[in-house]
Amino acid sequence: MLDANLVTAVWGIAALYGVVTGLLITRADQIYQAYLEKGTPLSHQRARTWAVTTLVLPVVALVTIIALSVIAIFGPGGISITWPPSTSFWVILAGAVTMTIFTAVIFRLVRRVPPFELPAISCEEGADELRSRDSTLSLTKMYWVNEGSAPVQYLWIDREGNAVERYRRKLDHDGVPTVIDTWTGHLWALQDLEGKCIGFYRAREEPGGIVIRAG
Repeated sequence: MLDANLVTAVWGIAALYGVVTGLLITRADQIYQAYLEKGTPLSHQRARTWAVTTLVLPVVALVTIIALSVIAIFGPGGISITWPPSTSFWVILAGAVTMTIFTAVIFRLVRRVPPFELPAISCEEGADELRSRDSTLSLTKMYWVNEGSAPVQYLWIDREGNAVERYRRKLDHDGVPTVIDTWTGHLWALQDLEGKCIGFYRAREEPGGIVIRAG
């Protein structure tokens, strides 16, 4: 005979698993969106922490479900192992497999990471590097945050390596992020207000951030 208490525990944890997972995904998405708006290192770390938590807690619940399933199947008073297995065996197994698939879906949902800091390209790089490239036809975002002591400016560098003045924008040193839409592979120059080069940044397919901390 199948232990009814164990079956109840298995499906009770399965229900809790779904509730906790739903709450975690919702909260993780809220923090992710907050990072998109604020763009600070602290909110970045919080978003990463919640992304990890969103994975870890449901996985713990899944392991518990599988452990209870094993006990229900192989423990004293559990399902007797015959071939073909009893209906109860398939019910328990279906519960464990369902949770496993659900975990895989969750992983895909939270795999999207918050915007990362883009690496700087030095002002002395070769001419082939200092131009925009259409590596894909996908739009992306860049987040400019000036936490330094002076305002700066940024502008787009076209496919010929020329600075395009109409895309020149000032960035005040107030720590407030400025979000721009651009194409993957396009290059942007960072300068002081006198036009002196500070560095270049190339847009990637994932959203990227540029945080100015000095100057």
